[in-house]
Amino acid sequence: MKMFVNSEDIFSSIPILSASVKVTRKCNLACKHCYVANKNFDYQSELSVNEIKLIIEQLYEAGCLDLYLNGGEPFLNENILEICEFAHNKGLRISVSTNGITIDEEIIKILSKFNLKIFQVSIDGLEETHDKIRNKIGAFREGIKALNLAKRYFKNSDTTVIMATTLMEDNKNQIFKLYDLACELNVDTYALIPLLPTGRACSAIDVSVKEKMDIFSNIAEYFVSKNTSTELSLILPPGLIPKVLSTRKYGKGYYCTFPNIIGIDSNGNIAPCDGLLNINEFRLLNKNYYQ
Repeated sequence: MKMFVNSEDIFSSIPILSASVKVTRKCNLACKHCYVANKNFDYQSELSVNEIKLIIEQLYEAGCLDLYLNGGEPFLNENILEICEFAHNKGLRISVSTNGITIDEEIIKILSKFNLKIFQVSIDGLEETHDKIRNKIGAFREGIKALNLAKRYFKNSDTTVIMATTLMEDNKNQIFKLYDLACELNVDTYALIPLLPTGRACSAIDVSVKEKMDIFSNIAEYFVSKNTSTELSLILPPGLIPKVLSTRKYGKGYYCTFPNIIGIDSNGNIAPCDGLLNINEFRLLNKNYYQ
C-alpha cells in the first residue's frame, strides 16, 4: 500500500506538521456525542498494524512532528503499544486520547517509556452526568483512575496530562466544577472542546453559538481568577480565543492547527482535519488511491 500518490500535488506547499490517526473505530462505550452514527461497521477492513506503521513512516518522511492517536477507543487496538513504540523510535511526539476504561498500571508503565507529549482522558461531566453521556455506569471512576495513574507515572516527565470535556447541553452548567475537579486531581491541563455535530452528535445536544462563546469566555475569566497550576486549553480557532487569555502564557494545543494537520481514519481515509473525517465531502483521499 502506498499512502500518498503525490503528496506535493495534494498538499501543495503547506507542511503537514501534525497528524491525527484513528487506529480503530472499536469502542467500549456508546457516547451520545460520538462522531460514529452507524455501528454496522466492517472492522475487518481497518488498517493493519503494518499499514499504520507505513503511514507513520510516510508522515515522518514528509516532516510530520506530532502524532495524535485516537479512535474509537485506541486501546482496543491490540497493537497500540507497538504502534506507540514505532512512532517513538521515529522521533515523533506522540499524544493519545482515551476514555480510560481499559487503562491499567501496566499500560501506563509501558507508555511512560515513550515520552508522550500528551495523555488525555475524556471526562464529560460529574459522575452521574458523565456516566449518562457515556452510557456506562462506572465510566467516570475508570476515567479518574486513569488520570491518577497518569499523574503518578508521568510525574517526572514532559508529558502533559489532560482532562478533556466536550461541551454540550448535558454538561454546560458543570464546566466550572469540572475545572475545579481538574485542579483537585492536579492534572496539567483542562481542555474544553466544542461539540462537532456529526454522527450521533446531532445539533439537538449542542448549545447555541452565543451560549457557547459565553461559556468559553466565562471559564477563561474563572481560570485567570483562580491562578492555579492547572492550565486551561480551549480548542478554538485563534481568533475566537477569549481576550482575557492573551495576558498569560498557556499550555500546548489550545487552538486549531489547520491547515498544518491532517486526519486519517481507521480505514485510511484522509481529511484536512480529524473532525472532518466523518463528512465525505471533506475527504482528500480514500482507498481508491492506495493501489
